[in-house]
Amino acid sequence: MALNVQPITGVVANGDKPLVAARLCNFRTGGYELLDDHMAWINGPLKAALTASPNAWIDVAAYASKRGNSAKNKALSKNRRDEVKSRIAATGARANFIGNDFWGEERSEGGESNNDGYWRAVEVYAFGSLPPGRKPDPVPPRPPAPVIPYHNPTDEWFVTNLSLNGGTLVAGVGGGGFKGTIKFEHVGGGNEPDVDTSIVIVGGAVGASEGLPFLKNSTIVQKAIKFVSDNGGFSFAEAPSETAGLCFRNPIQTKRLRSGDFKGDCATIFVSANAAVAGASIYVLFFGLPNGFWTSSSTLAMMAIPAAGSSLLGGVILEKCKGIALISSVGAGLSASLGASLNGMGGTIG
Repeated sequence: MALNVQPITGVVANGDKPLVAARLCNFRTGGYELLDDHMAWINGPLKAALTASPNAWIDVAAYASKRGNSAKNKALSKNRRDEVKSRIAATGARANFIGNDFWGEERSEGGESNNDGYWRAVEVYAFGSLPPGRKPDPVPPRPPAPVIPYHNPTDEWFVTNLSLNGGTLVAGVGGGGFKGTIKFEHVGGGNEPDVDTSIVIVGGAVGASEGLPFLKNSTIVQKAIKFVSDNGGFSFAEAPSETAGLCFRNPIQTKRLRSGDFKGDCATIFVSANAAVAGASIYVLFFGLPNGFWTSSSTLAMMAIPAAGSSLLGGVILEKCKGIALISSVGAGLSASLGASLNGMGGTIG
């Protein structure tokens, strides 16, 4: 069986003597991924020779065994050659490539079913200069730059202020109300002015946290919470330290959040501390509900259902809101007043 790396010494064909050379054998049948031994030779003896020679040239010739279709073997040897060249270039050593060949099974020996690892191979030669009669590897023409329609990759909304006054009485279910101001700031392209407006929220609990399966099962909410978790919580340099939040559009309702999407009826649900980031509570604010949502007969009917009402109502909120804002409660008046047993409120923005 052929060794994974077989050194080539002495004078090679056409009378040239390489600085270092080797045959990298035993490529996986049908594959072009390099073995660990191949990489060790490239990053060791080959890289050292290239580093010591400021005008090095590299010849790479690739092969395939007889087994299989000849056309596929030809393509396979090209893939092996290209992969080896890519790995050599990745070492950072300065070198030029000589115009080289991928032979497929043309120069391999044995019968048509021969699959010896010696022929599943790539030969690499490093020379101190371009050998006589050899030509540089032609540089492929650079493709024309694609015409990309203009778009601004940054189009995000942040909650940078939440100032609320009010209070709650938490005794069992609890209840209360708050009023104040909220600010949504836009970052990115488009003529979208910031929204600095009023917010009023009143009411009791929509339902206990464990009774809100729509929140647990919502893809939008889960992606939002995952985003916060992956980014280590809210920390925006331009936002006041007492309030920070990130807005997510509801893909059911809009393809892009606009200034007018934040106004309308709203709902907020308290996410318990075990779902928060870095020990800080997070509030989920559903904004852009239709005006009059909380006074409509259908909403009132769902709220009147003792057990399943909160889940039904939650599903409608998720469907009809324009988006969701996750707001850190650190320093916000909302968090200072809400008790852990108070889970949800409805209100109006704007």
